[in-house]
Amino acid sequence: MRPSGKGGSSCMIIVSGFPRSGTSMMMKILEKGGLKPIKDNIKIKESNPNGCYETVGITTYPPDWRIDSKEGNCRKIVAPHIMRMKGSYPIIYMTRDLDEVIASFAKLITDTLKVKSSPAKWAYKYLLGIMKGWLKDKNVIYMDYNKIMENPEKELEKLKDLLPNFEEAVKVVDPKLYRNRKCDLV
Repeated sequence: MRPSGKGGSSCMIIVSGFPRSGTSMMMKILEKGGLKPIKDNIKIKESNPNGCYETVGITTYPPDWRIDSKEGNCRKIVAPHIMRMKGSYPIIYMTRDLDEVIASFAKLITDTLKVKSSPAKWAYKYLLGIMKGWLKDKNVIYMDYNKIMENPEKELEKLKDLLPNFEEAVKVVDPKLYRNRKCDLV
């Protein structure tokens, strides 16, 4: 994906992935890197202290699919909502260890909704298979949350041509916000 080269993107970039896979972190990286995110002013939560970069109309049904906007050039649409997207846009798709995604989501719904059960791993695997099939013909850069946390500069190198302020983007990665690590789940 190389929408416009050095100096920022001239077209809309979509950030996607399962909830709790690092999509908000990626939006913050893009913002600090020089792109302008489209987001609603949703209250910052403990689970996303840097903001969640949501656009309310994207996750409602029927969805509000005003993808292009003069207000910005990157937008977050979590999986599987992205599969209803009309048009063709470059996508940054976040991946993360599935056990960590499930643990993080389970903690989120337990803390927020006071729900005692967690999503089943088989359901995530099933949805992941559907997403991979849908993404195969798209213009996608896959970004691995775990690799970003290990070595931000190396993994974010994939986005260097998109970000006029690459050095600032790398500084967004905060190891203190890497919670629900697989090694802690045993």
